[in-house]
Amino acid sequence: MKKAYSLREVVDFIPASLHETKNWEIIFYARDPQSGDLRRKRIRVGGIKNKGERRIWAKQMMYSINKKLNDGWNPFIEAESSRQYYKIEDVITAFLRDKRGLRKDTLRTYQSEIDFLMKFIREKYQPDMYVVSFDKSKAIQYMEHCWDSRKIGTVRYNNILAVCRVIFNWMIEKQYIKDNPFAILKKKKTGSKTRVMDIEPANI
Repeated sequence: MKKAYSLREVVDFIPASLHETKNWEIIFYARDPQSGDLRRKRIRVGGIKNKGERRIWAKQMMYSINKKLNDGWNPFIEAESSRQYYKIEDVITAFLRDKRGLRKDTLRTYQSEIDFLMKFIREKYQPDMYVVSFDKSKAIQYMEHCWDSRKIGTVRYNNILAVCRVIFNWMIEKQYIKDNPFAILKKKKTGSKTRVMDIEPANI
């Protein structure tokens, strides 16, 4: 059964709002790329004695914060590592765009395997996963899924692994990630496992 996601799991931020308590604060939430959870950010509204002027200042500040959030800004992401927090689907789309000059058969192979990979990510994890979040453990789970669920043979398994390595090596080249999560996996030896098809007896 496909997992149902709550609003807090799907959205990347909750807009800024003013809280007029003892200490006036602007509070908003943004997704922490390390934990995957929404984290609270607070900005103290002080230094303005007149409450009316303080509200005007706070509204201007909230407008600025919310505009930046809508444009993709995240206060928990450092500028030098920001490429790691692109959504994996967007990065893979960029990969296909960069490889559009390849032979049609090669592109078709990449597209087919990418479709399977993205289906796995959407169904098993968050639909908008950051590229940095696809780590070695997820690569292992994906190849196990291909082997067990897709009922493929050794040659097909090795071809899928090769395609995944090419895609993620490209991500390293473009500085989206530092390590290839599929590098840890070894190709299967030919004849390491034989698939036997269940065939119903013919009605005679």
